[in-house]
Amino acid sequence: MDLVADMLAQGATAKEILDGYPTLTEETISLAPLHVACPRY
Repeated sequence: MDLVADMLAQGATAKEILDGYPTLTEETISLAPLHVACPRY
């Protein structure tokens, strides 16, 4: 999740991320920044 959130922060599009990581979904990608911002400890 951290990697996906970093990629989004650097300007990568969901399509670019999906091309490199086809097992992810658009929903997973859209939720990545929230996961990083609110980790569960």
